[in-house]
Amino acid sequence: MNKNTGCYFFLVLILNIIITKNIQAGWNEFWYRKIITNNFSCSGDLTNFPLLVVISNDASLSAKASNNGHDIAFTGYDGTTRLAHEIEYYDAGTLVAWVRIPLFSAAVQSSNIIYMYYCKDGSGNQQDTQAVWSEKYLTVQHFEETSGTLISDSSSNGYNGTAAGVKTLNTNTVIGSGAALNNGSDGFSLATGVFNPSAGTWSIWYYTDYTAEGTAVRIFNANHSSGSDWEHRDYKSGGNMTRRFYYGNDAYISTSFSLSGWDNKWNQICYTWEYSGGTTTVNVFTNGILTSTYSSANLLINADLNWELGHWQSVSPACVMDEFNTASA
Repeated sequence: MNKNTGCYFFLVLILNIIITKNIQAGWNEFWYRKIITNNFSCSGDLTNFPLLVVISNDASLSAKASNNGHDIAFTGYDGTTRLAHEIEYYDAGTLVAWVRIPLFSAAVQSSNIIYMYYCKDGSGNQQDTQAVWSEKYLTVQHFEETSGTLISDSSSNGYNGTAAGVKTLNTNTVIGSGAALNNGSDGFSLATGVFNPSAGTWSIWYYTDYTAEGTAVRIFNANHSSGSDWEHRDYKSGGNMTRRFYYGNDAYISTSFSLSGWDNKWNQICYTWEYSGGTTTVNVFTNGILTSTYSSANLLINADLNWELGHWQSVSPACVMDEFNTASA
Protein backbone atom coordinates (compact mmCIF):
# COMPACT_ATOMS: atom_id res chain seq x y z
CA MET A 1 0.00 0.00 0.00
CA ASN A 2 1.43 3.36 -0.98
CA LYS A 3 1.64 5.25 2.30
CA ASN A 4 0.79 8.60 0.71
CA THR A 5 -2.22 7.51 -1.32
CA GLY A 6 -3.56 4.27 0.12
CA CYS A 7 -6.08 5.98 2.39
CA TYR A 8 -7.34 8.09 -0.51
CA PHE A 9 -8.23 5.10 -2.65
CA PHE A 10 -9.87 3.45 0.35
CA LEU A 11 -12.34 6.34 0.41
CA VAL A 12 -13.00 6.71 -3.31
CA LEU A 13 -13.52 3.04 -4.07
CA ILE A 14 -16.37 2.88 -1.58
CA LEU A 15 -18.26 5.49 -3.55
CA ASN A 16 -17.72 4.13 -7.05
CA ILE A 17 -18.66 0.46 -6.92
CA ILE A 18 -21.35 -0.45 -9.46
CA ILE A 19 -23.39 -3.62 -9.09
CA THR A 20 -25.16 -5.09 -12.11
CA LYS A 21 -28.36 -7.00 -11.47
CA ASN A 22 -28.14 -9.72 -14.12
CA ILE A 23 -27.89 -13.32 -12.93
CA GLN A 24 -25.85 -15.53 -15.26
CA ALA A 25 -24.72 -19.13 -15.35
CA GLY A 26 -21.76 -19.09 -13.02
CA TRP A 27 -19.11 -21.25 -11.43
CA ASN A 28 -21.16 -24.31 -12.20
CA GLU A 29 -24.74 -24.94 -13.15
CA PHE A 30 -25.94 -24.59 -9.56
CA TRP A 31 -24.39 -21.17 -8.76
CA TYR A 32 -25.64 -17.66 -9.46
CA ARG A 33 -23.30 -14.88 -10.53
CA LYS A 34 -23.14 -11.08 -10.53
CA ILE A 35 -20.55 -8.88 -12.19
CA ILE A 36 -19.07 -6.07 -10.06
CA THR A 37 -17.41 -3.20 -11.93
CA ASN A 38 -15.40 -0.38 -10.40
CA ASN A 39 -15.46 2.69 -12.67
CA PHE A 40 -12.85 4.77 -10.84
CA SER A 41 -9.51 5.31 -12.58
CA CYS A 42 -6.50 5.51 -10.28
CA SER A 43 -3.30 7.37 -11.14
CA GLY A 44 -1.10 4.37 -10.37
CA ASP A 45 -1.31 0.63 -9.93
CA LEU A 46 -2.32 -0.91 -6.60
CA THR A 47 -1.55 -4.54 -5.86
CA ASN A 48 -3.22 -6.91 -3.38
CA PHE A 49 -5.71 -4.20 -2.50
CA PRO A 50 -8.70 -4.76 -0.14
CA LEU A 51 -11.69 -3.53 -2.16
CA LEU A 52 -14.88 -2.68 -0.30
CA VAL A 53 -18.04 -4.14 -1.86
CA VAL A 54 -21.40 -2.85 -0.60
CA ILE A 55 -24.73 -4.21 -1.89
CA SER A 56 -28.05 -3.08 -0.40
CA ASN A 57 -31.35 -4.96 -0.34
CA ASP A 58 -30.67 -7.15 -3.37
CA ALA A 59 -33.66 -9.43 -4.02
CA SER A 60 -31.69 -12.13 -5.83
CA LEU A 61 -29.00 -12.29 -3.16
CA SER A 62 -31.67 -12.47 -0.46
CA ALA A 63 -33.51 -15.32 -2.20
CA LYS A 64 -30.59 -17.36 -3.54
CA ALA A 65 -27.81 -16.95 -0.93
CA SER A 66 -27.70 -18.60 2.49
CA ASN A 67 -28.93 -16.67 5.53
CA ASN A 68 -25.40 -16.06 6.86
CA GLY A 69 -23.79 -15.37 3.46
CA HIS A 70 -21.12 -18.04 3.95
CA ASP A 71 -21.73 -19.40 0.44
CA ILE A 72 -20.77 -16.07 -1.17
CA ALA A 73 -17.49 -16.20 -3.10
CA PHE A 74 -15.56 -13.89 -5.45
CA THR A 75 -13.36 -14.46 -8.49
CA GLY A 76 -11.29 -12.34 -10.83
CA TYR A 77 -12.24 -11.35 -14.36
CA ASP A 78 -11.56 -14.88 -15.64
CA GLY A 79 -14.40 -16.24 -13.50
CA THR A 80 -12.24 -18.98 -11.97
CA THR A 81 -9.39 -17.41 -9.94
CA ARG A 82 -10.67 -17.23 -6.37
CA LEU A 83 -10.23 -13.94 -4.49
CA ALA A 84 -9.93 -13.90 -0.70
CA HIS A 85 -12.73 -12.02 1.03
CA GLU A 86 -14.11 -11.12 4.45
CA ILE A 87 -17.80 -10.49 5.12
CA GLU A 88 -18.20 -7.70 7.64
CA TYR A 89 -22.00 -7.76 7.50
CA TYR A 90 -24.68 -9.78 5.72
CA ASP A 91 -28.44 -9.88 6.20
CA ALA A 92 -31.32 -10.46 3.77
CA GLY A 93 -29.58 -9.31 0.60
CA THR A 94 -27.48 -6.54 2.16
CA LEU A 95 -23.75 -7.22 2.02
CA VAL A 96 -20.64 -5.43 3.28
CA ALA A 97 -17.52 -7.35 2.23
CA TRP A 98 -13.81 -6.77 1.68
CA VAL A 99 -12.30 -8.48 -1.39
CA ARG A 100 -8.55 -8.66 -1.99
CA ILE A 101 -7.91 -7.90 -5.66
CA PRO A 102 -4.46 -8.73 -7.09
CA LEU A 103 -4.30 -5.61 -9.28
CA PHE A 104 -6.20 -2.35 -9.53
CA SER A 105 -5.03 -0.41 -12.57
CA ALA A 106 -6.33 2.28 -14.90
CA ALA A 107 -4.29 0.72 -17.71
CA VAL A 108 -5.68 -2.81 -17.27
CA GLN A 109 -9.45 -2.62 -17.62
CA SER A 110 -10.02 -6.24 -16.60
CA SER A 111 -8.51 -5.49 -13.17
CA ASN A 112 -11.63 -3.41 -12.42
CA ILE A 113 -14.03 -6.32 -12.93
CA ILE A 114 -14.70 -9.13 -10.46
CA TYR A 115 -17.49 -11.69 -10.12
CA MET A 116 -19.55 -12.65 -7.08
CA TYR A 117 -20.98 -16.18 -6.84
CA TYR A 118 -23.61 -17.43 -4.42
CA CYS A 119 -25.88 -20.41 -3.89
CA LYS A 120 -27.63 -21.42 -0.68
CA ASP A 121 -27.14 -25.08 -1.62
CA GLY A 122 -23.36 -24.61 -1.49
CA SER A 123 -21.47 -25.96 1.50
CA GLY A 124 -18.77 -24.51 3.74
CA ASN A 125 -17.66 -20.99 4.62
CA GLN A 126 -15.99 -19.43 1.56
CA GLN A 127 -14.26 -16.61 3.50
CA ASP A 128 -10.49 -16.28 3.94
CA THR A 129 -10.37 -13.27 6.25
CA GLN A 130 -6.70 -13.21 7.19
CA ALA A 131 -5.58 -13.47 3.55
CA VAL A 132 -7.48 -10.26 2.75
CA TRP A 133 -5.28 -8.31 5.17
CA SER A 134 -1.92 -10.03 4.63
CA GLU A 135 -0.31 -7.16 2.68
CA LYS A 136 1.63 -5.29 5.44
CA TYR A 137 -1.44 -4.80 7.64
CA LEU A 138 -0.66 -5.05 11.37
CA THR A 139 -4.19 -4.77 12.74
CA VAL A 140 -7.65 -4.32 11.19
CA GLN A 141 -10.59 -3.60 13.50
CA HIS A 142 -14.10 -3.20 12.07
CA PHE A 143 -15.84 -2.56 15.43
CA GLU A 144 -18.52 -5.05 14.38
CA GLU A 145 -18.94 -6.61 17.84
CA THR A 146 -22.37 -6.41 19.44
CA SER A 147 -21.39 -7.05 23.08
CA GLY A 148 -18.45 -7.63 25.42
CA THR A 149 -15.10 -5.81 25.52
CA LEU A 150 -13.04 -7.65 22.88
CA ILE A 151 -12.49 -5.75 19.60
CA SER A 152 -11.19 -8.39 17.21
CA ASP A 153 -8.33 -8.04 14.75
CA SER A 154 -9.08 -9.40 11.26
CA SER A 155 -5.38 -9.69 10.38
CA SER A 156 -3.33 -12.79 11.21
CA ASN A 157 -1.44 -10.95 13.98
CA GLY A 158 -4.14 -11.23 16.64
CA TYR A 159 -3.70 -7.66 17.92
CA ASN A 160 -7.16 -7.42 19.44
CA GLY A 161 -8.29 -4.21 21.15
CA THR A 162 -10.22 -3.75 24.38
CA ALA A 163 -13.31 -1.57 24.76
CA ALA A 164 -13.66 0.41 27.99
CA GLY A 165 -16.98 2.02 28.93
CA VAL A 166 -18.13 2.33 25.32
CA LYS A 167 -21.70 3.64 25.23
CA THR A 168 -22.99 1.60 22.28
CA LEU A 169 -21.49 -1.16 20.17
CA ASN A 170 -23.16 -2.19 16.91
CA THR A 171 -24.03 1.41 15.97
CA ASN A 172 -24.91 2.03 12.31
CA THR A 173 -21.97 3.69 10.56
CA VAL A 174 -20.60 4.57 7.15
CA ILE A 175 -19.32 0.97 6.75
CA GLY A 176 -21.34 -1.68 8.55
CA SER A 177 -21.34 -1.00 12.30
CA GLY A 178 -19.14 0.90 14.74
CA ALA A 179 -18.91 2.14 18.32
CA ALA A 180 -20.40 5.28 19.89
CA LEU A 181 -18.28 7.10 22.51
CA ASN A 182 -20.15 9.39 24.88
CA ASN A 183 -17.86 10.63 27.66
CA GLY A 184 -14.28 10.83 28.86
CA SER A 185 -14.08 7.22 30.01
CA ASP A 186 -15.20 5.76 26.68
CA GLY A 187 -12.56 4.40 24.35
CA PHE A 188 -10.35 1.52 23.29
CA SER A 189 -6.98 0.24 24.42
CA LEU A 190 -4.79 -1.16 21.65
CA ALA A 191 -2.38 -4.07 21.80
CA THR A 192 1.34 -3.34 21.73
CA GLY A 193 2.95 -4.12 18.40
CA VAL A 194 0.23 -2.57 16.25
CA PHE A 195 2.62 0.05 14.82
CA ASN A 196 5.86 -0.11 12.88
CA PRO A 197 8.47 2.09 14.66
CA SER A 198 10.28 3.36 11.56
CA ALA A 199 7.52 3.95 9.00
CA GLY A 200 3.85 3.15 8.63
CA THR A 201 0.24 4.30 8.37
CA TRP A 202 -2.91 4.20 10.43
CA SER A 203 -6.43 5.33 9.60
CA ILE A 204 -9.88 5.56 11.16
CA TRP A 205 -13.36 6.82 10.27
CA TYR A 206 -15.18 8.99 12.80
CA TYR A 207 -18.33 11.10 13.10
CA THR A 208 -18.61 14.06 15.47
CA ASP A 209 -21.28 16.66 16.18
CA TYR A 210 -19.47 19.97 16.70
CA THR A 211 -22.66 21.92 17.51
CA ALA A 212 -21.57 23.04 20.99
CA GLU A 213 -18.59 25.34 21.54
CA GLY A 214 -15.75 23.35 23.05
CA THR A 215 -16.87 20.01 21.62
CA ALA A 216 -13.68 17.95 21.52
CA VAL A 217 -12.61 14.42 20.76
CA ARG A 218 -9.24 12.76 21.19
CA ILE A 219 -8.84 10.49 18.20
CA PHE A 220 -5.76 8.75 19.55
CA ASN A 221 -3.20 9.01 22.32
CA ALA A 222 0.18 7.35 22.88
CA ASN A 223 1.52 7.70 26.40
CA HIS A 224 5.20 6.94 27.00
CA SER A 225 6.84 6.29 30.35
CA SER A 226 9.35 9.03 29.46
CA GLY A 227 6.52 11.58 29.56
CA SER A 228 6.49 12.35 25.84
CA ASP A 229 2.96 11.87 24.51
CA TRP A 230 1.58 11.81 20.99
CA GLU A 231 -2.03 12.87 20.61
CA HIS A 232 -4.50 13.88 17.91
CA ARG A 233 -7.30 16.10 19.22
CA ASP A 234 -10.07 17.88 17.28
CA TYR A 235 -12.33 20.49 18.89
CA LYS A 236 -14.64 23.39 18.08
CA SER A 237 -13.32 26.85 18.93
CA GLY A 238 -14.72 30.17 17.78
CA GLY A 239 -16.80 28.61 15.03
CA ASN A 240 -13.84 26.70 13.57
CA MET A 241 -12.58 23.17 13.91
CA THR A 242 -9.13 23.23 15.50
CA ARG A 243 -6.78 20.25 15.27
CA ARG A 244 -4.01 19.88 17.79
CA PHE A 245 -1.19 17.43 17.29
CA TYR A 246 0.70 16.91 20.56
CA TYR A 247 4.23 15.60 20.21
CA GLY A 248 5.62 15.47 23.75
CA ASN A 249 5.41 17.18 27.16
CA ASP A 250 2.30 19.22 26.22
CA ALA A 251 3.98 20.76 23.17
CA TYR A 252 1.63 20.89 20.21
CA ILE A 253 1.01 22.30 16.75
CA SER A 254 -2.44 23.70 15.90
CA THR A 255 -4.21 23.85 12.57
CA SER A 256 -7.63 25.49 12.14
CA PHE A 257 -10.26 24.66 9.53
CA SER A 258 -13.71 25.97 8.72
CA LEU A 259 -16.40 23.74 10.23
CA SER A 260 -18.13 23.66 6.85
CA GLY A 261 -17.75 20.17 5.45
CA TRP A 262 -16.61 18.70 8.78
CA ASP A 263 -19.56 19.01 11.14
CA ASN A 264 -22.17 16.25 11.45
CA LYS A 265 -20.61 14.00 8.83
CA TRP A 266 -18.25 11.07 8.52
CA ASN A 267 -14.57 11.89 8.05
CA GLN A 268 -11.59 9.65 7.51
CA ILE A 269 -8.27 10.45 9.17
CA CYS A 270 -5.11 8.79 7.85
CA TYR A 271 -1.62 9.26 9.31
CA THR A 272 1.66 8.34 7.66
CA TRP A 273 4.98 8.61 9.46
CA GLU A 274 8.65 8.00 8.82
CA TYR A 275 11.57 8.21 11.23
CA SER A 276 14.87 9.10 9.56
CA GLY A 277 18.00 10.94 10.65
CA GLY A 278 16.67 11.52 14.16
CA THR A 279 13.44 13.17 12.98
CA THR A 280 9.90 11.83 12.71
CA THR A 281 7.86 13.33 9.85
CA VAL A 282 4.10 12.89 10.12
CA ASN A 283 1.58 13.58 7.33
CA VAL A 284 -2.13 13.79 8.10
CA PHE A 285 -4.70 13.13 5.37
CA THR A 286 -8.37 13.97 5.86
CA ASN A 287 -10.79 12.40 3.38
CA GLY A 288 -7.87 11.76 1.04
CA ILE A 289 -6.46 15.32 1.17
CA LEU A 290 -3.15 16.21 2.82
CA THR A 291 -4.14 18.68 5.56
CA SER A 292 -1.16 18.80 7.94
CA THR A 293 2.54 17.92 8.14
CA TYR A 294 4.53 17.79 11.39
CA SER A 295 8.15 17.08 12.31
CA SER A 296 9.60 16.22 15.70
CA ALA A 297 12.83 14.88 17.18
CA ASN A 298 10.74 12.47 19.27
CA LEU A 299 10.35 8.91 18.06
CA LEU A 300 6.65 8.32 17.36
CA ILE A 301 6.72 4.62 18.24
CA ASN A 302 8.51 3.42 21.39
CA ALA A 303 8.48 0.03 23.08
CA ASP A 304 6.96 1.45 26.28
CA LEU A 305 3.94 3.14 24.73
CA ASN A 306 0.30 2.68 25.67
CA TRP A 307 -1.96 3.38 22.69
CA GLU A 308 -5.60 4.40 23.04
CA LEU A 309 -8.47 5.53 20.82
CA GLY A 310 -10.87 7.98 22.45
CA HIS A 311 -10.86 8.25 26.29
CA TRP A 312 -11.07 12.06 26.20
CA GLN A 313 -14.18 13.87 25.05
CA SER A 314 -15.35 17.07 26.68
CA VAL A 315 -18.91 17.42 25.38
CA SER A 316 -21.54 14.70 24.92
CA PRO A 317 -22.26 13.16 22.48
CA ALA A 318 -18.65 13.01 21.36
CA CYS A 319 -18.21 10.72 18.37
CA VAL A 320 -18.71 7.39 16.63
CA MET A 321 -15.65 5.44 15.46
CA ASP A 322 -15.31 2.80 12.75
CA GLU A 323 -12.72 0.94 10.64
CA PHE A 324 -9.37 1.34 12.40
CA ASN A 325 -6.28 -0.18 10.80
CA THR A 326 -2.50 0.13 10.86
CA ALA A 327 0.12 -1.03 8.36
CA SER A 328 3.85 -1.02 7.76
CA ALA A 329 5.04 1.25 4.96
